[in-house]
Amino acid sequence: MKDRIEKMAHEVQNIQKEYAAAMQGMKGLQSQLTENQLVKQELDQLEEGSKVYKLIGPVLTPQDADDAKSTVQTRIDFISKELANARTKLEGLEKTQQTKRVALVTEEKKFQALVQQTAAQKQ
Repeated sequence: MKDRIEKMAHEVQNIQKEYAAAMQGMKGLQSQLTENQLVKQELDQLEEGSKVYKLIGPVLTPQDADDAKSTVQTRIDFISKELANARTKLEGLEKTQQTKRVALVTEEKKFQALVQQTAAQKQ
């Protein structure tokens, strides 16, 4: 029974690590989304005929403003979908973690009751 409790505790720890990693990934996606939204706002403020440049390596390359807007919007859409997937994953991990914690506490209570019962019988 003790081995089972240790195994369950290890599973809970692994889920916590996975949750933390998923949360970090989600924070990174949120940063990317914010950055791309700011770029989109700047592109939307451009006047007709304005020049747009894209940094490719060490070189600024001219780019069509409409293409730039389209590219940024595509990135925003993609990152938004990835954020939604990350949220879904986090919710699933939370539920799994909660379920495993409840099972662990239940097993620990059973183990404590068994220890107390054994101690009472020895007296």
